[in-house]
Amino acid sequence: MAKAIIVTERDNKVSVRFTDNMQERVERLKIDRFNLLFVEDVSGGTTDKISQLRHALVVAQFKPRNEVVITALNTALQKLIAKQKKLDRKLYV
Repeated sequence: MAKAIIVTERDNKVSVRFTDNMQERVERLKIDRFNLLFVEDVSGGTTDKISQLRHALVVAQFKPRNEVVITALNTALQKLIAKQKKLDRKLYV
C-alpha cells in the first residue's frame, strides 16, 4: 500500500487527491476516464499532508505539463495551510 498524491483532470476541472492505495486508485481513475496529470509516491516521508504536498510541488517542477499541476498542488497547499491556521486558532481560543 503506497501513499500517493494524484492530480487528475476531467471536463476542464483539475483535482488533487490523497490516496492510501496508489495502484488501485489509479486503475479506478482510468476506468472513470480521468486524465492522470501527476502521480507521486509519498510513502517514504512524513504523514503530514502539508509536507507531502510541498514534496510533490518540488517533484512537479521537473515533470512535463507542470504549469497546471503546480497550480493545482499550490492551491491545495494554500487551502490546507488556511484550514490548519483556522484549526490552530480554535485551539487557543
